[in-house]
Amino acid sequence: MPYVAHNIAKIAGSHLISGGGDAASAIVAEAKAAALQDLLQEYYQDPHYEFDGSDIDQTDVKKAIAYVRGKKHTKAIRKGVIATTKFGLQVAATVGGATVGSIVPVAGTALGGLGGAIAGAGLGTGVTVLDRMKRSTKGIYKYLKGTRGQHREQAANTLMHCASALYNWADGRNPADDALVIILQDEYDDVMAKGDVKRLAARLKSN
Repeated sequence: MPYVAHNIAKIAGSHLISGGGDAASAIVAEAKAAALQDLLQEYYQDPHYEFDGSDIDQTDVKKAIAYVRGKKHTKAIRKGVIATTKFGLQVAATVGGATVGSIVPVAGTALGGLGGAIAGAGLGTGVTVLDRMKRSTKGIYKYLKGTRGQHREQAANTLMHCASALYNWADGRNPADDALVIILQDEYDDVMAKGDVKRLAARLKSN
């Protein structure tokens, strides 16, 4: 799914069904993870190669692809769990006619029916906040260690560097360039024309 279209679908989905946007993110992330795994098979005959947490050398395309594949797969799982949790809360609040107070004791306001749907959506927002808090804590820890974004930047630099025709295989194919097409989608031409490694690194983190 093109990047802009995906974001529109995610926003629309979140307004219609609690967790819909997260489900869309999970699907896109897992689709990219699967496509990158296919590249590991096509070029290296090693589809299950895992990133080992070590530094990524400037020409180690295989490790860079494995890193991105792992990040996308992990994001897909996380977003899938969040989507399921949000939707479950909405169903519980709507079908069960639950009160906010029965799920969040400090609230205490009775809501049922349509009000329950609103309660479920509100609780879904709480799930999102908790997830962001957890990731922020992890980010602070990495920042203090001086490792936050380190591997992401290394992977971005490796893929951008090796996407050059100088690194084409004998048959003219290029695993780094193929990986960038999967990662960047409709932003590929613009990012590559500018050699925008910073934007590429951002897309490794997002969908």
